[in-house]
Amino acid sequence: MRRAINVFLLISFGFILFAGSVRETYQINPGICDGCAECTFICPNGAISYDMELHCMRIDQNLCDGCGDCVEICPRSAIYPNDARSFIMGTVRDSSTQFGMRGAVVHADTCVAMSGLFGDYCLVLYEGTYDVTCSADGFEDLLVEDVVVQPDTVIKMDFTLVRENDIDDDPIDEHPLAIQCFPNPVRAGNTVRFSLPDDRSCTIEIYNVVGQKLRSLTKASRTSSISWDARDRHGKPLPSGIYLYRVRSGGRKDSGKILLIE
Repeated sequence: MRRAINVFLLISFGFILFAGSVRETYQINPGICDGCAECTFICPNGAISYDMELHCMRIDQNLCDGCGDCVEICPRSAIYPNDARSFIMGTVRDSSTQFGMRGAVVHADTCVAMSGLFGDYCLVLYEGTYDVTCSADGFEDLLVEDVVVQPDTVIKMDFTLVRENDIDDDPIDEHPLAIQCFPNPVRAGNTVRFSLPDDRSCTIEIYNVVGQKLRSLTKASRTSSISWDARDRHGKPLPSGIYLYRVRSGGRKDSGKILLIE
């Protein structure tokens, strides 16, 4: 009986010691860290190093013992407890200049980030599926739906915004274009035909879901349709996915989606 009690006490004491030795680890926010490397000099386990891909410091979770010394010394408060948060980060650009845009708003659910001086932004998210929207005054909003975020990951997502007034200076026609696009979905290698209700000249622009313009097509007058071969401006076939089109004819415009499948 005494031996059983001693064994029980020994196991309980060992469990208490083990539980007391478990510490939370830490992560570095790549959108805040400027790579000053002060944290590397104070880390007792050499768990912190420079990440050449993210251009900031990173913490090796296998070496971190959760001492928290790096948190105290970080001048930008970029280090936080590791609770399986992830990042969506990238650059917002103006389509007309291709320069980074300051002050654009990127949000996913309740998480919001604003792009900095050179257009860089960073969203800190938990595991889940999100619709990510990028917007700015005077520009058309961009939406990327159903972005799957896994724990402890970094997703690179750039946006290129198009100005709302980037249309022809002709008088605005109140009637929509009512363009028809077929076939849709379309198989890779086939041709998409845009059919318009009249024979006026128009421009059709093809974008990917992050707002990058891939192709611009011009329809001359005296014809009522124009074709797209599912290739970019360099003649390279595009992969399967969702693409956006925008049609402009005088002051009228229309837009829609094209599903390209294998």
